[in-house]
Amino acid sequence: MTQKVVIALAAICLIARPGTSKQNSPLGGNTAHSATISEFSWLQGRWTASLGSAQVEQYYSPVTGGVILGMFRLVAPQQAPLLEFSALRETPDGIELRLRHFDPELKPMEGSDLIVLRLSERIANRFVFENPVNSRPKRSILELKSATWLHTRAEIIGDSGSPSTIEVDWHRQSLELPGVTQAGTASPTKNNLETLAWFTGHWISPFGTGEVHEFWLAPSASVMSGILCPVSGGKAEGYEFSTLAPGADALIGRTWQVDADMKIPPGKRPIEAPLSAAQADVVEFEGKVGANSFTEKVERAGPGRMYKKLEILKPDGSPLQTIELHATRQPESGVSGAARN
Repeated sequence: MTQKVVIALAAICLIARPGTSKQNSPLGGNTAHSATISEFSWLQGRWTASLGSAQVEQYYSPVTGGVILGMFRLVAPQQAPLLEFSALRETPDGIELRLRHFDPELKPMEGSDLIVLRLSERIANRFVFENPVNSRPKRSILELKSATWLHTRAEIIGDSGSPSTIEVDWHRQSLELPGVTQAGTASPTKNNLETLAWFTGHWISPFGTGEVHEFWLAPSASVMSGILCPVSGGKAEGYEFSTLAPGADALIGRTWQVDADMKIPPGKRPIEAPLSAAQADVVEFEGKVGANSFTEKVERAGPGRMYKKLEILKPDGSPLQTIELHATRQPESGVSGAARN
């Protein structure tokens, strides 16, 4: 694992620190094994920090289908951005954090494996996660300093057996992802990421008897990253991890479709869909999944509204399935709202 991955993982592992409210603050005593996902609702928000010359940003969702979803991005000079997607959830063995690292083309940096951290200790404002498989990191300690300030410490044991630590101070900027409110580009181009900056935010679409949640970070270092999570019966049914980045001739959307365990079979590749058409407030992507092809149309339907239409075609060109989503972006919440957590 590269040093950049280790640094990013350390930053991420700060994954657990509530707001300052006594109403939902940690209880005294070690209650790690009885903790529930709702007790981590304080984690929601967009957090930023600095790691040497690198800038890091992460967003954690509200509890969504029994899971807290996370997106992380590390941007360092003259290096490709490092991305992370994560899910914090309850299991029969307690609270568990699953996470994966990717490059902007969605190549998994841990291969078919993933990183699993388990909550092992919870005393007052101190949370400890431990890695039962390897030592990168072995332990991650999180400590609340204020409603908007989170201090984290990652303890790492290298291949030689020598220990090291990385400490990070994170500052919460808002509870919800800020949306881009300006109108679409008058003359959009197929390879300009700013054309799609209005994707930024937390979107919710009714779907069947449930709903679909979609989260997008704003463009930075020529990449956007997002998570889609369908929820049915109050339970997350899996995830889609996506990026948007410039290609040779057009923007390319890449997506991993994974189950709740975030497993990626060896030898698999993400779905790729280049941007095929770009107009003011309307874009289209085309791609293939196995022998079938698909077209996805995304339209800015008005302030805070998005319409998506996915058409899947059989190899002979006949329709196989059509999915439509009418999404509403959730309003941005300032950090003052953290007091309610």
